[in-house]
Amino acid sequence: MHSRGTCPYVAAIAAEEGFIVNHHKTRVMSQAIRQRIGGVVVNRRLNIRRADFDRLKAILRNCARHGAASQNRLCHPSFAAHLRGRVEWVRSLNPTRGERLSKVYDQIDWSGT
Repeated sequence: MHSRGTCPYVAAIAAEEGFIVNHHKTRVMSQAIRQRIGGVVVNRRLNIRRADFDRLKAILRNCARHGAASQNRLCHPSFAAHLRGRVEWVRSLNPTRGERLSKVYDQIDWSGT
């Protein structure tokens, strides 16, 4: 269950620190709801959404199986660096998941790109 608005205590603390709360962009959410800020799940610990993790893992596995060029659908000029950056971003949020993705990344043959 979530509701619009900000807890008055939080708004008071933010104001004391010199921030202005935009009440149209805030909501109070229970722990049972996935809480995301800027694409990052922030409930108990920082994490990536499962769907985003699965999509990146699929891209990496397809690169390893079929070649990196087959997965560079947006024509990134440095696809290897792009994917490495995404893997490291996941690692910064969740080291265990990031390590799993890194192992798949290391299996990719980049010589054909």
